[in-house]
Amino acid sequence: MEFKQTDIVNSKMGDYSTRLSTNGHLNGIKINNNEGRQETMSGFWSDKPDTVEGMMLDTNAAEIDTEEAPEILSYLPDLRGKDVLEIGSGIGRFTGHLAAATKSLHTVDFIQAFVDKNRENNGHFQHVSFECNDAMKIHPPSGLTSLDVVFTNWLMMYLSDDEVQMLAKRVLSWLKVGGYFFVRESCFHPSGNMPRNSGNPTFYRDPSKYCELFQVITNENGPLFEGGHEFELQFATSVKTYIKRKKNPNQICWLYRKVSRNAPPLQRTQTLQEFLDGDQYTRRGILKYENIYGYNFISVGGPKKAQELLANLQLKADEYVLDVGAGVGGSAFLMAKEYGVHVLAMDLSSNMVTIGMQRRVKESADSDTSSGRILLDRIAFEISDINKRDYQSEAFDCIHSRETVLHLKDKANLLAKFYRWLKPGGRLLMTDYCRGEKAEDSHSREYRKYTQTRGYYPATVTEYEKLLRQAGFTQVTAVDRTADFAAILQEELTSLQRSERSFINEFSQYEFDQAIQGWRSKQRFAAEGDMVWGYFLARKE
Repeated sequence: MEFKQTDIVNSKMGDYSTRLSTNGHLNGIKINNNEGRQETMSGFWSDKPDTVEGMMLDTNAAEIDTEEAPEILSYLPDLRGKDVLEIGSGIGRFTGHLAAATKSLHTVDFIQAFVDKNRENNGHFQHVSFECNDAMKIHPPSGLTSLDVVFTNWLMMYLSDDEVQMLAKRVLSWLKVGGYFFVRESCFHPSGNMPRNSGNPTFYRDPSKYCELFQVITNENGPLFEGGHEFELQFATSVKTYIKRKKNPNQICWLYRKVSRNAPPLQRTQTLQEFLDGDQYTRRGILKYENIYGYNFISVGGPKKAQELLANLQLKADEYVLDVGAGVGGSAFLMAKEYGVHVLAMDLSSNMVTIGMQRRVKESADSDTSSGRILLDRIAFEISDINKRDYQSEAFDCIHSRETVLHLKDKANLLAKFYRWLKPGGRLLMTDYCRGEKAEDSHSREYRKYTQTRGYYPATVTEYEKLLRQAGFTQVTAVDRTADFAAILQEELTSLQRSERSFINEFSQYEFDQAIQGWRSKQRFAAEGDMVWGYFLARKE
């Protein structure tokens, strides 16, 4: 079995972001305007052959393409009967595949020789049109004013941050509501083995930078009360072919969907992803949590508790595990290394996943050959919203989730999906922050404010057990482990207090005080019966 969507990315721990800016600087080249960029781009591509090797900048491109092209196409929505715009089409490596399904397809590239080659290869399709133009100057043909899909492959990495946002905003205006925007880019460094000349016009961004750039794109045309539209991330994942053939997880693709905004600009509420990446799990925040829980862990009890819980899953070598809310990958690393299973580690936080992939590559490089290969071959990362994500039925042997489901309001729907995704005999293990077994309005005001501020929807242990059984699970174990939780909280608090000086040196006095206050609040919530730590184990017959 192979995962359709695999992992998300990095390749080296170095900070490449210092090479990037929004004012037109890249790789030592200053580009002052659109014409300057065009000149630089033309110079870079003028000596590249109109072949698949020239397009992929790799001498092994023909071999890679046979596996990579079908994979890229598998990430797209159903194209049958759809109107599609392909920007940066090159010689048409994907054009023929797209044309086979679409109702209409308009292709654009700025190198005339590539456009001519694409026309030569795919001109027999009557519903395909060809245009030579700069990506920043194009407009869909008059008959394609409302598109179903916009497809780009290795385009945004040749645009500045400002240009990426400008083009994305235009794409948003061209798409129908419900339409899709597909983006695939090289992140961090080149992937092909052909040399780049000194005028390489490429931005090798951190993948989380693309998430940041697209997250703020909105269409505010029309009266404010209409709310407008925005992009909603469906998933972001690495191209598996490059991991398999080149040990390279830095080829990333994103699928966005155009949706109606929930409110006018000034009234719009944060999405969960915006809250996670911008508040609870900023990169600095993640490092602070790790300082308390342990390296690679953002969950109760750190690696010690993770090992104890994983033993209950009875994992077997080569099983497939979905890790929901995987964070930076601590439990995923343990499962792959100690049990030899394949793990799809997904999380909505782009910061979490990007750090997780940095760690994965670093640990692979630092480990012996066998251990390193396990991490590269058996762990796949993905940025996605579990509410919107879907996987093939009976795809996984186990599902693992730590302190995640409380973020979701519709738990019944999620648990039903978990059940469907598991194979017969599959196991589910969850821990979660639950609320005590008392009326909701009897919880303390402080606890209710805590859950509201963080966007939590805690259920009781009894409610979870009922939902698991309703979803179809059997052999359900639902246990209040708050006594264990209280002991862990005290251990973590004591450890934090002992490391006060080093914590403050790395972060600040204010952040230390906030962490102490946060742990003491959880201790108080647990002691007063507001917060409960629930443990759940269930099976699909």
